[in-house]
Amino acid sequence: MRNIKISNREITIEKFQFSHTYSGLLAGTPSKDVNEKIIYNYQEALKRGNRLSVFHFTNNDYVSNEVLKPIIYTAWLDAEPINDPENEFDGSSVIVCWFGEDQIDKSISEIIIEGIADFDYDNSAVNYNF
Repeated sequence: MRNIKISNREITIEKFQFSHTYSGLLAGTPSKDVNEKIIYNYQEALKRGNRLSVFHFTNNDYVSNEVLKPIIYTAWLDAEPINDPENEFDGSSVIVCWFGEDQIDKSISEIIIEGIADFDYDNSAVNYNF
């Protein structure tokens, strides 16, 4: 898709999607329990693809005490292998999710760079072989 740079690492964006944080909440109001269930269910859905997925949590994930930001962003990232001095791996990858505001005026690259600017790719991604 497109390459971005995070922490001096060239990273390829393989896929990008977003959804409304509370789109499945038909009754009730946001709470700590509801938020934990949303995060758990979202991560479980991503695991079906058999790739490592992580949430990039920050101190700015909440609009108020019980309400998360309105959008869950997800990016499938791929890069050169991590710590591979013997050149035995073909690459590294991770799916990273984060909470954010609706940003219809920004490009996908801008949304990702802003959302995961302080994400530690090297300590989150895993190496793979084809």
